[in-house]
This record gives sequence, structure tokens and C-alpha cells, in this order.
Amino acid sequence: LPGANFAMKEAMTMSSDGMFLALKISNFLVVDIYDLSTFTKLQILPGFGKDMGGSMSFSKNANIFAWSEPETSQVHVYHYNSQNKKYTALINSPISVFNVSGFGHSVSVSGDGRSLAVGAVSPPTGKVLEIGKVFMDDYDWWRDAISERGGVFVFKIENDKWEQVSAFERDQTLYEKIGWTVSMSGNGKVVVLGS
Repeated sequence: LPGANFAMKEAMTMSSDGMFLALKISNFLVVDIYDLSTFTKLQILPGFGKDMGGSMSFSKNANIFAWSEPETSQVHVYHYNSQNKKYTALINSPISVFNVSGFGHSVSVSGDGRSLAVGAVSPPTGKVLEIGKVFMDDYDWWRDAISERGGVFVFKIENDKWEQVSAFERDQTLYEKIGWTVSMSGNGKVVVLGS
């Protein structure tokens, strides 16, 4: 792509119709949107945190685009305006959920662009675990990064606005923190949660 070779690309996603590509550029706090029908840069969307663009997703026809900033627990949602050929933020974007850290660890927009699933995985804390005696009084120690909580939140997108419609949380067991990955069906009626 023209102009895309000057910096390392950290993350990318493409609309399933193959018309749009989003690249997160590591040296800059931006996400570049490309129109693949003309192989030109369509727009530069600015971010705020070093982890911006951590997860990104288009609807099937790229009418809706979402990208996350898990460090600030925000998800930015944009609607494509076909008249001026630009993405504009939804009226009450960015999305955040009160008292939820790691919001935006994963995002998935439904194919029809009417639903959005967001995974939230709290930043891990270090824990040292003893895993057994090796020689005499020596012990083998294992440092593990454990996220305290995980969740998945589902939103409805309608009339250029969003509304939360569901939430799932699971934090009972050590490694069952949902929200590590999420994926929505084309019609938004099924969501798959990775832990």
C-alpha cells in the first residue's frame, strides 16, 4: 500500500467484502483506513493511548468500524458516511463501562453492523506460585500473570447511537476469564467468548 511501508504495523483488520483495510501504525497513535478498491489511504483516525487499535473490527460492508484502547478501557465506534467517504464517530462514542478495567481487550462487530461485542480482561497482577521441591531445601518458583476478572458486553447500534443490551462475567476459577477473544455472527444473534 502506498505510504504504509514507513512504520511497523502492529494490528490490522479487513472488512469481509474486501473493500476496506485498517492498519494500526506502531510509531504513531493512529489507525490508517485504506480503500482497497483504489489502494489509497482514505482516512487517519487519531488515538490517545499506546495500546490504541489493540483490537479492531469492521462490519461486513465496512459501514461500522470499531477499535479499542484497553489501557483506557474505551472502544471507539465509527459510522461510514458514503457521501463524504469518511468515518465519523457515533454520537456517544467512545464506549466505556463504569468500573470495568481492560474494556476493549477484544472487539467484534456483527456482519450487519447492528451489534458489537466487547471483551474486558483486567490487567494481570503477578503472583508467585511454588511448584515443588527440587533439591533439598531449594524450591522452583513460577511467576504467573493472572487477570482478576473477565467479561463480555454486547451493544446494539442503531440510528448512529449505541446501547448496552447484555453482559457476561466469569471470575470464579483461576484461568476462566472470558473476553480474551470475542466473535459475533453476521446477524449479531450469536456471540462466541474466548477465555
